Amino acid sequence: MKNILTVEIQNIRGIGHLKINMPLTPDVYAITGINGIGKSTLLSCITPRLKRPVSFDSLTEFSAEDSSIKYQLDSNLELWTVSNGTWTCAGTSTLPLRGFQEGSLTNGTRFFNISSSGFRYYRQLMNVDPELVLPADDFVKENLGKILQNDKNAYVDLYRLDRSKAASRYKYKGVVYYLKIKDNLVSQFELSTGEFLLINLLHLFNNLLVRTHNAEKLNMILIDEIELALHPSAIKRLMDFTKDIAGKYNVAIYFSTHSLEIINSLPTDNLFYLHKTAAEEITCETPCYPAYITRDIYAHNGYDVLILVEDDLAQFLVNRYIDKNRLDFNKRIQVLPVGGYDNTLDLHQNFLQEEILQPVSHIISIIDGDAESAVLKKKSDDGKWGDIPSDTILFLPVESLEKYLKKELFDKKNYTLMRLLRDRLFKFETEVNWFEQEYLENIENKRKEDVAKGRAAKKDPEYFTNGKNLFSILSEKYENQGHSRKEFREKICSIAVEYLDSSAFEEKLTSSLSTLFKR
Repeated sequence: MKNILTVEIQNIRGIGHLKINMPLTPDVYAITGINGIGKSTLLSCITPRLKRPVSFDSLTEFSAEDSSIKYQLDSNLELWTVSNGTWTCAGTSTLPLRGFQEGSLTNGTRFFNISSSGFRYYRQLMNVDPELVLPADDFVKENLGKILQNDKNAYVDLYRLDRSKAASRYKYKGVVYYLKIKDNLVSQFELSTGEFLLINLLHLFNNLLVRTHNAEKLNMILIDEIELALHPSAIKRLMDFTKDIAGKYNVAIYFSTHSLEIINSLPTDNLFYLHKTAAEEITCETPCYPAYITRDIYAHNGYDVLILVEDDLAQFLVNRYIDKNRLDFNKRIQVLPVGGYDNTLDLHQNFLQEEILQPVSHIISIIDGDAESAVLKKKSDDGKWGDIPSDTILFLPVESLEKYLKKELFDKKNYTLMRLLRDRLFKFETEVNWFEQEYLENIENKRKEDVAKGRAAKKDPEYFTNGKNLFSILSEKYENQGHSRKEFREKICSIAVEYLDSSAFEEKLTSSLSTLFKR
């Protein structure tokens, strides 16, 4: 997997074992899970392999002789183990990984000024000589204002300590910021917690990315507990800011968080959900949907009907059927992607058992068509989801949109559907089957891989049976034309609703909604 950092942790703090694949593609990502699951530990285990600011000594307190961390990035592999209390690398340390971590309240650069060393200078720096300060950089001032108050001019009177002069007079090597209020310089120690934390975070971004033009070639930034002391609206603006930074400076930014604002602002592929499967065995699920991650705190009040589906494609499809048949007339319906039919039905049952929704709310689960037999078997034979009425579990008229498109476009050579897609989405393509060559190349590469590993080669239609590979080709082509991924998914779902014969499903959905309100 290219540009993927694989981290495998063994016996560190509360993590008995965890393996996670973390893309380094420039973007914003979130590592989430309940308190104490190991989010901060994971970041702490990656930090020593970054350029700054800590070493493996920071892990000594939480490790034992059987502790280990394995890192792999492209063809580079490193194994770090503990011997006599010291971390060592088996072989040469060559991992091409550069970046930094901003830690929790006790670790990380943005908290330096409230560490024990910072407090030594607290009193003398509170009443600083005005000759020792300089105007803060525009990057810090403007983004502080935008994020906290949605006004880039809110902190035009922000200043910072001149490090060279402060080092000479106070023997102080840090940076303190000051806000000028009525001719008085108020130190960041006296500002709100949100202002204090964000100022230092912006200072770090400014020093390591903006002023150096990414001279250190950073490729990863880890930020722990980013939502500390920030209002939800400020968190949303902070997310917009970090997304811009990630793209502009070619860096992957990872948050550890359980903030709804952060989780809801990211695509499902960028969410990494940690949970326990055994005593100390931690599993990472991705992609993952916000409703599944935040099942205990997610708010769905105010809707008459909650419809749970597996993914955002199913969400788009169901919303089209609702619009087409005006099923939301005189009622509010929310369609919520959860991820996988097990997760979807588990959440459905959880809502019923815990009475999470308002008494007037109703729930329906709509599962991809390819899972129908498995769901019915588990429900009838295995007794799963016994609290869910059978008439509130429906199945889409297709296995899944990806599988349907793969079957129609590649296996059946449905040129009518090819023309429809070409005319609606790919107007500049001269051939209706323009995608076929790239898809065949992907299949050939997979066949060569099987042969090289001594496996029997399959028939063409047997490769990529879930259709995601072909779907990615179509989506990437549409996005390269200047459109968004979301727009592609919405349009292709509209085409599917128009093209498919889904009258039987629409009747079942209409009937199910009608039955709910008669109960």
